[in-house]
Parts: sequence; structure tokens; C-alpha cells
Amino acid sequence: MDPRAKRSQAEKIRRRFTRLMQPLGFRRTKTSFWTRGAQPTVEFVHLHLYSFAPEFRLHVGVRVLNDPFEALALNGPASHQTDPYDHGFNESEESVVRCAYELARYCEDRGEPWFSRWRPPTTLLAEGSPLEPLARAALERALRGALDEPSLVRSRSLLGVA
Repeated sequence: MDPRAKRSQAEKIRRRFTRLMQPLGFRRTKTSFWTRGAQPTVEFVHLHLYSFAPEFRLHVGVRVLNDPFEALALNGPASHQTDPYDHGFNESEESVVRCAYELARYCEDRGEPWFSRWRPPTTLLAEGSPLEPLARAALERALRGALDEPSLVRSRSLLGVA
């Protein structure tokens, strides 16, 4: 598939995916990010479009807004080519519809249980948390009301949230 057609199809998939994610409370906040939540954490879905194929990889994660880390940690489940979900597409409209549906199905099947497990801040502080130690410490500070404005600004910018 030529690069221009690939980009066009990928954007059609993202728009459909946006509509499919609305009932789950996610909104598109950047080209390839969908978010929900507010202080002290934001749950996110990231779609990565492979450069070598017309196919997406999906990542889910949680960001502590008070986290000083300068990038988003992809700390949740990620789709793999061996999964029973087909995140590839071609130039047909049918493949656009199927791909968007399969991405949303992955979120419902794999993402939602993960988000539910880690949504309470106390579980994110517990042993086995998906958060790195720096993020856990930032969450502890946020829960005590000690907010770091530069970290909040960076996190909001990374996720495209107000």
C-alpha cells in the first residue's frame, strides 16, 4: 500500500475507533491517544501505526499526572500479532470497519479489565503495580496534595488533556 493511502486509511480507522471508544468514556486527545480520567491519574490508549505494514499495535496505560518522567510509560497490556485480534488493514472500506472494531474489542477484552484492576490509587501503590518507583512516589505525593506544577503541565501536554 502506498504511504499516502496508508495514512488515509489509518485516519479513517482512528475516527471510527474514536466513536467506538466514546461509550467507554474515552475521548481522542491527540492523533494516536485516547484518554479518560482526571487527577491523580489518566488512563490512556495509544495506537501505534507500524511503519513497515498497514497495521496498528495498541497499548494501554495509566499516567500519574504528578509524574516527573519526561515521557509516557506504556505500562499496560499491548497487542501482539499472535493475539486473536486483527489490527491490519488494506484499501477496502471493510478492512477499515473491521480494524476499528477489532481495536475497540481489544480495549474491551484486555484493556478494561486491566484498567479496572489498577484504577484505585491504592492498588497502584501496592506491590506488583505497573508503575515505576518514580511514578508511585509521585502518586503518593499527589494523594497528599503535594502537586508538582511542571510535572502536571508536562503530563497534560503528553496526553493532550486540559
